[in-house]
Amino acid sequence: MPKIQFILLTFFSLLFSACTSPTSSPTPAGVIVTPTPFGPLVTPTETSTPSATPIPAPERPQVTLYAAFDYDAHYLSVEQTIV
Repeated sequence: MPKIQFILLTFFSLLFSACTSPTSSPTPAGVIVTPTPFGPLVTPTETSTPSATPIPAPERPQVTLYAAFDYDAHYLSVEQTIV
């Protein structure tokens, strides 16, 4: 695999995996969490559902990514447009 294809594949893989990765992972069974010597553990807080209604799909911002690669200069530029 040529170097540029590897770079682009890695870039977009990381980009899309960051968008789809879960925000938190469960603690596996058998793992013991101990307090650190630097301070107390943070206690979980209760969250409430948002009071505002969700934005309908046609009114949500559209994000467009444009990636261009200059093969002669070996330069990758990425533009992000939010409409």
